[in-house]
Amino acid sequence: MSLHEETQTKPGQGQMIDVGGNRLFFRSSGEGSPTVILESGLGGSTGAFVWLERAIAKFTRVCVYDRAGLGKSETASSPYSFLESVKQLHTLLEKAEVNGPYILVGHSIGGILIREFTRRYPDEVAGLVFLDSSHPRQMEYMPPSMKRQSKILVKLLNWPWLAKPLINMMIMKDAKLVPPETAAELKAEFKSDKHFKATRAEYRDFDDFMEKTRDLGSLGERPIAVLSASLPEGTFMQTWHKLQGEIAGLSPNSTHQIVKGAKHVTLVTDQSYASLIVAEIEKMVEQLRAAKTEHPA
Repeated sequence: MSLHEETQTKPGQGQMIDVGGNRLFFRSSGEGSPTVILESGLGGSTGAFVWLERAIAKFTRVCVYDRAGLGKSETASSPYSFLESVKQLHTLLEKAEVNGPYILVGHSIGGILIREFTRRYPDEVAGLVFLDSSHPRQMEYMPPSMKRQSKILVKLLNWPWLAKPLINMMIMKDAKLVPPETAAELKAEFKSDKHFKATRAEYRDFDDFMEKTRDLGSLGERPIAVLSASLPEGTFMQTWHKLQGEIAGLSPNSTHQIVKGAKHVTLVTDQSYASLIVAEIEKMVEQLRAAKTEHPA
């Protein structure tokens, strides 16, 4: 399946679904099982997955959504937490009548979110794909300069007039690789006060969430695929790739690919890199379908 093939079937408009006190934006495309669920990185929204969504819909069902306050979703009615977000995703899928088994795909912090989802609902998860995923212990290995930058950014969030353009610049420079109409949509979302406040809430919950998910453990025999960015170059990337390898080690049925030339965001927003992700997901879909045919329930 080539991601560069033109498709006449673009994702629909989606819908808003009440998950208990607030509504989340949700969209389903394509048909077939297992269903692929895309989980975005910190402060991300569905637009970043446009290349993946369009291509995956050609061979199975794929679902995207925005976490509380991000993108088109409404702000959470209670104080934000990543752990609550995992519960909301499960409620969302139930309300949308999207049954498992799922292949969960997580970018950045989304990688830990899909691990937590698997811990809570193990019978519903057939496979996982990690896209330059966060690692629960990554802060322990970061050089002091990177830790200082992270702390400065969190402090800057107290001054939206300063933090908002900085975050927009950090994200949008690599998000412009999506189709023009999607890039315009992302730009508008990132400029909104609602999206900024939700992003700030996620940044503030980041350390606590990482601490609470330090010991998620093995993923059993499930197939998993890990795709990691190769840039930026530097000594920390050796450590980063080692941590990515640890994620691959969560299952004996795993692959780990370092995508040459890809950065953390461009891994999903660049069409050529996204095609590599789609190929891994399609292989996993075929593997799981073959296993079901060979060993029907």
